[in-house]
Amino acid sequence: MSTSTSDINIENTNIKTAPGVSLDDHQKTLVGSVLDLFAGRPSLKKLSLWTDDGIFEDPITVATGRKQYEPQWYGLQAAFKEIERLHHEVTDAGNPIAMDLKTRYVVKGIGKEQIISSKIMIFYDKTTGKITKVEDKWDGKLPDSSFVNHQQIADEDAMLKPSSAPLTYYPAYCFPVSPTFNTWAKLTAADVHDLKQREGFEGQKVYFHLNHPIKWIRLVGVLVAFEEHPYRWVMILDDSSGATIEITCAREAKTTENPIPGHASTVEHKLGGDTASIGRSLTGNVVDMKGLDIGTVVKVKGGIGEFRGEKQITLERIHIIASTTEEAAAWSELQQFRTSVLSKPWLILPDEEKKLREEADGTARRTADKVRQQKEREAKDERRRKRAEKIPQARKKGKSKRRISEKENKPDHEEREIADGHAKHKERTQNEHRPMDRRKHTRQLSRHHTLQHTTSPRYDALGL
Repeated sequence: MSTSTSDINIENTNIKTAPGVSLDDHQKTLVGSVLDLFAGRPSLKKLSLWTDDGIFEDPITVATGRKQYEPQWYGLQAAFKEIERLHHEVTDAGNPIAMDLKTRYVVKGIGKEQIISSKIMIFYDKTTGKITKVEDKWDGKLPDSSFVNHQQIADEDAMLKPSSAPLTYYPAYCFPVSPTFNTWAKLTAADVHDLKQREGFEGQKVYFHLNHPIKWIRLVGVLVAFEEHPYRWVMILDDSSGATIEITCAREAKTTENPIPGHASTVEHKLGGDTASIGRSLTGNVVDMKGLDIGTVVKVKGGIGEFRGEKQITLERIHIIASTTEEAAAWSELQQFRTSVLSKPWLILPDEEKKLREEADGTARRTADKVRQQKEREAKDERRRKRAEKIPQARKKGKSKRRISEKENKPDHEEREIADGHAKHKERTQNEHRPMDRRKHTRQLSRHHTLQHTTSPRYDALGL
């Protein structure tokens, strides 16, 4: 049950007690952690000393459960410019532990200064040693109204009370002007698990808080599990929101040698040559996993994924938080984002929505025209390419046919002579056996007879 103050990084270790009051080591740890919380110095380790169903109560609020009391402590730095502890003294070491506390607060924005004298009662479970309830009694009276109003507004926003009015979900062309879409939405692990999907956005990794579209997440918490696999890292982050969430990151493929001998790769150069801790996000970003281990407090940024029905974070960036101040600042940013953005529905005026729709229609038409023109150019280029491929093939094919035809119809010299001799012999044979026309034969005989009877007297007359 005992926990060392050094293990939790408690800053207030000098606990003042009234005469005759003595605290054991664990009670000193509990008192020191509560003093840090009232000083606006919360951390996950300090809040791990509380039970999940613990209660914080003061004259203006009652926060029950981890989801409600943690924002109270992290919201102090968001609400107050200065927090100064003027006096403290433990008056009773029983259960509850009683302590007098005097604190000076300066409200942000209005600069109002308020000094509160409180009677703090710390109840804890004797078996587990964890805090079950802290009461903050302000001398039986409330402080100045301006201070109360400011604190009440912060408390109500911190609870993120859902509105009973019906929500208006805007089309996707309105998302670019959303305060949550193109930014790192500062949430807790419990918030991520509570995000909802809408019909029509399946597979786009867009989720909704109220009617806020959310795609990218920022978380702050401690790693409670860290596993290395051949092709990825798997981590579990606990931010004391009552839920944990899994974080995954792909590992850079290991190579035995560089692509260019003597030259380090870009990733190796960026990370000082250490490729064993190189991760790759889904968008191609280099993620340095060096120095991460169980117990490391980190700031995580990534997209939303799902595995077997459970939401997880696909890592894009990770940063080790080295100090309590940095952690408190991160939680203060979370509180401010929750109160200023997530606590109320997203609203777009009708004129603005109309303008966005017109811009989207024009963009869609231009995009469709570009796609159509690109397809036409590609089809035209494809036809040209096919024609260019057919022309040399046709030419080559035509030449081959001509060559084959000439070779087949071009006999050698001896074959030509034999062929000519056969042709002439065939022609003579056909002429000899061809039947003669009767009239032609009569004319030939008549002519022969005439020549025989007319020629001889003529020669005789000449004396020949």
